[in-house]
This record gives sequence, C-alpha cells and structure tokens, in this order.
Amino acid sequence: MNKRPTIDEYFMNIAEVVATRSTCLRNYVGAVMLKMGGSC
Repeated sequence: MNKRPTIDEYFMNIAEVVATRSTCLRNYVGAVMLKMGGSC
C-alpha cells in the first residue's frame, strides 16, 4: 500500500514538476502559492 504524502510533500512535488517548465537554462525554479485557512 502506498503512503499518502503529507500536505507539505504534496505541494513540494507540485513545485518540482512546475520547475521542469522553467525557461532558465541555469536554474530550475518552481513555485506554488497557497491560500492558508479552510480545510485541506
């Protein structure tokens, strides 16, 4: 059975995927903005 990622791991994985689309050839940067509050 697969371990469910923590909320931090989940969004870090998304940021890593976003970084693969970076247009900079020297740095791969990805960012995810979250609205705090509510239920996750």
